[in-house]
Amino acid sequence: RSKDYTGCWHSRLLCAKTRVAPLKGLTIPRLKLGGALTLTQLSIKVFEALEMDVKKFYLWTDSMIVLGWLNSQTCRLKIFVDNRVEEILETTQPDQWRHVVTSENPADILSRGTTPNNLQNMDLWWQGPHWLASESDEFKKSIITNQNQDLPEHRKIKLALLAVNPLGNLFQHYSNWRNLLSMCSDMVFEVSKISKGEK
Repeated sequence: RSKDYTGCWHSRLLCAKTRVAPLKGLTIPRLKLGGALTLTQLSIKVFEALEMDVKKFYLWTDSMIVLGWLNSQTCRLKIFVDNRVEEILETTQPDQWRHVVTSENPADILSRGTTPNNLQNMDLWWQGPHWLASESDEFKKSIITNQNQDLPEHRKIKLALLAVNPLGNLFQHYSNWRNLLSMCSDMVFEVSKISKGEK
């Protein structure tokens, strides 16, 4: 996205990369996460090739699940997802990521398959969604994701709670207050002897 000397914004394709889905079946959210990682890596390479010091840039995905993962605590994610999210967040921040509807996502064209002839005439592929070249900066607004939503690939956290009441057990072994008091007195005396080093 760039502005010309007349003040008009333009959006053009600089670089593209796609991957063939692996033979080992992956869920769609995992494939989308792989796409987000590829986009992150490609962005860095483009900036290096252009020799530009880019202060801020934005990335888009059409997966709300991926956005949820990027805004989650990685320690709560399963290893496959955790590793890729950590790699993405090494060079980007969660607030740089935005959601784009699938029908306006240029990357979806290649993932669904097309022919060179069709691709040649697709404005979405060459220029991106129309709002990217508009005067409005609405797309820069941070997307708020519900971090508490039920996301796939979260590790199940198991907790065990053991409540122990030693005083309750102590009271059960003595029939009256006098015997309990006598035992406590003897115990305090023995502890004080040990702390003083007496035998």
